[in-house]
Amino acid sequence: MVADQRAFFQLPEITLGILPGMGGAVIPYRKWPHASETFHAMIGQAKRLTVQEAKELGMLEHITTSYPELIAAAIAQVQRLQGNIPRIAEGTVAISEFKVPEQPVAGKLALSRQALGIVARVINQAAAAQTLAAALEINYQGSGDISCISASKEGVNAFLQKRKPVFSR
Repeated sequence: MVADQRAFFQLPEITLGILPGMGGAVIPYRKWPHASETFHAMIGQAKRLTVQEAKELGMLEHITTSYPELIAAAIAQVQRLQGNIPRIAEGTVAISEFKVPEQPVAGKLALSRQALGIVARVINQAAAAQTLAAALEINYQGSGDISCISASKEGVNAFLQKRKPVFSR
């Protein structure tokens, strides 16, 4: 993976009372289990990760300083990976347990404990899953579960209304 020096990585979905979709609560842990505490903060507190931090974790291979350099580095990565894409390993993943804090926040925004409970369940169960497919299914089911709680309705409505959400649970 390549990124521009000004880029950052973030999983801010919890600020809307929802769960990262499409494997966002599974894939990072399976690819970089040593960084589980970092991913906990990204998913549970919407913490931003700088490109330098991402490189140190092994998420990036190259940081670029210009758009042309970014395109060239991306093309080089595609050519390097052609026919040899590394697969995510099967089996359980040893990560630190995701725990819901007493007073969950992202910056100054109070978060939903109920939503974070679902996030914790998804992350912890997905790490214990024997296969990637089973872990992804846990993520998909969790996305459905979280979309049925009041926090997701409040978070999405607040976003659409351009205001900060007020979570009640």
